[in-house]
Amino acid sequence: GVDLLWGTSGDAAITPRTGDVPLNFEHLMSKLCIKLETTTGDDKVNLEGAKISISNMATTATYSIVNGTVTADDVAATMLSGKASGFVETVIPQTIGNDAKVTITLKDGTTYSVQLNQCKLTTGDKNAVTTWTKGKSYTYTIKLTKQEITFSAVVKDWVDASGSGNAT
Repeated sequence: GVDLLWGTSGDAAITPRTGDVPLNFEHLMSKLCIKLETTTGDDKVNLEGAKISISNMATTATYSIVNGTVTADDVAATMLSGKASGFVETVIPQTIGNDAKVTITLKDGTTYSVQLNQCKLTTGDKNAVTTWTKGKSYTYTIKLTKQEITFSAVVKDWVDASGSGNAT
């Protein structure tokens, strides 16, 4: 995915000044990380060549250059199809509906599927993650065994960046 940064100088650009105008930037997208894990015992799953897809999520959106808001489109599609474990992608901030599913397809054709909005945080209030918010990073760890699948998430702030320079 593509990350978009939105910046503002606030009132600093309006007041008479000399020198650089400070610009404070924030991420308009969300960051998504998915990690696949398994055990070392007899119920170990071969993760080599596994592919991940997420279905029924918005893959297009409209953003406002005026106020830095992002509005996900209503079109539901499959995202991240064919990606392997351990990747990081930027995604559109949006509500995660009941139809959104993470599907892992192993090299041998075996599939595992999880309802995305049922994934619970491993820290804090331990509620389910039902929305991706702009500027937040979501790490989903999916542990697969031959008998079961477990699922957890961590949400962290992205680090904001600021810059300055000459405008012409």
